[in-house]
Amino acid sequence: MKVGLIDIDSKMPNLVLMKLSAYYKKIFKYDVELTVPLFNKNYDIVFASKIFSYSYCPVLPDDVNIGGSGFDLKTKLKPQVEHIMPDYDLYPGIGYSLGFTTRGCVRKCPFCIVPEKEGDIRFNADIYEFWDRRHKKIILLDNNIFALPNHFYKIADQILKEGLKIDFNQGLDTRLLTEEKAGILKELTPIEYWRFAFDNLKEEPKIRRGLECLKNAGFNDRHEIMFYLLIGFYEDDYDEAIQSGLKRIDIICNEYGFDVFAMPYNYDSRFADFTRWVNYKAIFRSVKWKDYNPYMSRKIQANKNL
Repeated sequence: MKVGLIDIDSKMPNLVLMKLSAYYKKIFKYDVELTVPLFNKNYDIVFASKIFSYSYCPVLPDDVNIGGSGFDLKTKLKPQVEHIMPDYDLYPGIGYSLGFTTRGCVRKCPFCIVPEKEGDIRFNADIYEFWDRRHKKIILLDNNIFALPNHFYKIADQILKEGLKIDFNQGLDTRLLTEEKAGILKELTPIEYWRFAFDNLKEEPKIRRGLECLKNAGFNDRHEIMFYLLIGFYEDDYDEAIQSGLKRIDIICNEYGFDVFAMPYNYDSRFADFTRWVNYKAIFRSVKWKDYNPYMSRKIQANKNL
């Protein structure tokens, strides 16, 4: 029997497809490989995974088994598949292991699908369930590991014991930072840097408490800490969104010396210029927004032409 796996839109190796591959190879001894919709007739069973709701989806035959958060939020793997060691050989050259040690989140952010998809936070696994010992790097996809402090300490101990580099790919919750957690982060070695978020200016006091924990733990380099900035979700109009973004940038970059990455809500084209200014660091570090702002320049010119 042959199994075909279609990775529709993953930006990294697809964890679900790697688990399906391991399951059908190990349990049934089937031949499994990645494929594309054009060749689905060459297989006895075909699975397709779609991660993002906004990405293009090719036409798939009715007999293809499709799942993923970009398709629906209800389809889940059977426990015996969910907790199998992924088949990393499905993606030749992958140099890291990845998986979830927790599922769910304590937050109910209105822009996030996790509460509906996974519910409240709970234990899922430790790193030994999905860590391939060929790898010295591990990527955790947990949505809010800080919400289970004792579990976070356990996972950190495992990573330190095995001498691994680590990435908390979905980011860490600044509002749940403590001196102890920040100190542990300082002991760990990130693959790149630690990711946090500052989405809503109204949460400034909580974010500042977390920032102080990072500073007290010895973080003082913009290459160590990066904050995502959600733009245009919590604000009522363009001007308010830009002012909120600038205020948050001032706190993160100028007061604390860390880095930022702007993420416009729903890819709103109005914020393309601001996002480009923030995320292209050669521009961001050499030109102030008031001197760069092409949106306002076009608006002023349009008014002159009336």
